[in-house]
Amino acid sequence: MGFKFLEFCLCKFGHAEVRSMLATITKKQVHEAVSSLIEERIRDQKEVIDNLQEAANSEDKNTAGDKHEVAKAQMQWEVEKANKHMTNLMHMKQLLVKIDPKDAHHVVETGSLVRTDHGFFYISVSVGKVMVNHEPIMCMSGLTPLAQAFMGHKADDVVHFNEIDYLIEAIH
Repeated sequence: MGFKFLEFCLCKFGHAEVRSMLATITKKQVHEAVSSLIEERIRDQKEVIDNLQEAANSEDKNTAGDKHEVAKAQMQWEVEKANKHMTNLMHMKQLLVKIDPKDAHHVVETGSLVRTDHGFFYISVSVGKVMVNHEPIMCMSGLTPLAQAFMGHKADDVVHFNEIDYLIEAIH
């Protein structure tokens, strides 16, 4: 796309309209990106747990005395922390499976992809930012304060949160 054309579009339509014309992001793409990210984190966490378990087993064989007890207790704490993180990831995966990316939304609710003048927000699970077609999408649980502020609003509403006004341009 040429610079002159982009400049023309910015003058004629404005920044938000041009961004919406250029952005070809579907809720399905975002949903798949979030699902892939969670799967990747689960794989990574399984590897962490396996490595911790292996280290704990070798610790049992190689150490004796008070140092052994301290090392064993610390290793057990690390394994418990890793397992808790895995449980959280599995819970996020279960929550995401319940969201159908084909569902259309007219008001913001769980499962909505919200396009605002400040970017995209996917109300689903809190995994942070994912990139889809070079566009950052902020993925957050419906329980987060910003998601709560968006809930129930529709396109063209302005949501005021933390001294920032968010114009809801579209809901998918």
